[in-house]
Amino acid sequence: KCAPLARLPRGGLCANVDASRRRACGARRQHEMFARARQTRDSYVAQALTWEDFMAKIGAGNLVLTPYCNEKEFEELVKKRSKEEALAAAGEEAEDDRAAISLAVKTLCIPYEAPPLPDGTPCFISGKPAVCWTLWGRSY
Repeated sequence: KCAPLARLPRGGLCANVDASRRRACGARRQHEMFARARQTRDSYVAQALTWEDFMAKIGAGNLVLTPYCNEKEFEELVKKRSKEEALAAAGEEAEDDRAAISLAVKTLCIPYEAPPLPDGTPCFISGKPAVCWTLWGRSY
């Protein structure tokens, strides 16, 4: 049952309507910002099936989704090889400790939503059968 208008606190009806509009407008803005952020992120996600393709796409500033065997020793190998190849390409012998970006590539996640992984798909680094898609990137 609604209270009669006379019983509402002064400015109560307008204040409630204004607060509702502000909340709805704020929620809409947050939704729009999130959608733009997701679209931007998605535009920088690439897929690679081979080491060479992986390094080219990482070098272009992308996050890279690859078929992966999910074995720790190959995660370490990706870090080591990606750093060595990036240093060689830059003509450097060692990474500057003051650098904001690490040249080593690391795993970011195993995404919940990923393309189907056909049986027998080889891991991009080991050649073993891949068990999942993994997203890789450089740390900033």
